[in-house]
Amino acid sequence: MPTPRIRLYFECLGGPECNYTKGKIPLHTFSYFWTNLRPCRRTMQRNKHRTIRGLFIHSGLYKISEDALVTMFFKLLALAASAVVLVHAAPSPTTADDFIRLDGDAPVFIEPRAASCSFPSPPKTSSLSAPITVTGTFDGGNVRFDRGSGACKGQTEGGDSDAVFLLQSGATLQNVVIGANQAEGVHCLGPCNLKNVWFEDVCEDAITIKQSSGQSNIIGGGAKNADDKVVQHNGGGTVKIDSFCVQNFGKLYRSCGNCKTQYQRTALISQIDATSGSVLAGVNSNYGDVAQFDMASIKTSSVSSVCDTYQGNSNGDEPKKLTSNQSNSNCKF
Repeated sequence: MPTPRIRLYFECLGGPECNYTKGKIPLHTFSYFWTNLRPCRRTMQRNKHRTIRGLFIHSGLYKISEDALVTMFFKLLALAASAVVLVHAAPSPTTADDFIRLDGDAPVFIEPRAASCSFPSPPKTSSLSAPITVTGTFDGGNVRFDRGSGACKGQTEGGDSDAVFLLQSGATLQNVVIGANQAEGVHCLGPCNLKNVWFEDVCEDAITIKQSSGQSNIIGGGAKNADDKVVQHNGGGTVKIDSFCVQNFGKLYRSCGNCKTQYQRTALISQIDATSGSVLAGVNSNYGDVAQFDMASIKTSSVSSVCDTYQGNSNGDEPKKLTSNQSNSNCKF
């Protein structure tokens, strides 16, 4: 008696059908099948079809009982699960934690359509003795990370060793809460992505961008109580800030006014909910900086200025403010 053949069809989200034969299931569909499989409620009949929650199953020769079908399918899932573990397993820079997922285990990020000021309630706090270096994707499950009591020294300038996270070029940090007990927050050593990263009480800076070129993206999340800057752009390239909440702050974004090495810098700012602040962005007109705002998507309350321009320098002197809350070639709003 010939062996029954099973064909599996999966309708990809937003795309065409994918046809998998002989039980071959790509790893990237494993989580979908695991979530959406529901046992067949009746016996599969010869040359009949049945749809099960987006999974289309065809028995080409003989009827297959529900138990036999489900048993066969879950054996395939077990093989796929073993492969997933081998492919995606990666050591964690911290001790094992139920709330921390890394790299391939991190869930897909759904980009917000607007800023939210609903700060998450962390399930626990992890106090670090040294920064966590991220090279791929670090998903914190909204755990609070800090550097321990007394770490914040006000506006005293710190370095990489004082940060909570160090993001290498191309790294992504998501679903993380940065607590008050820290000095430097997050340092991006190259182009990076911050997604739903929340700063409960900014110390010196929340985010420092050190890339020489490229674009860093800050999407979702928010920051409170920044005496001075939230995003400090010391390197070059572009910083995009979108769907971000900022409350009780000095500057949301500042292009470094007196760094030893200066660059032409660009800031793209949209979908902001800003309350009680001095200025959304400060740029250096003499270096050709540009801050571009999507004002239709920006909501402000008690914010003094949208954008200020400065005369920047590379000798460490305090930069001179040139214009305040004026739309021009450097401040586009």
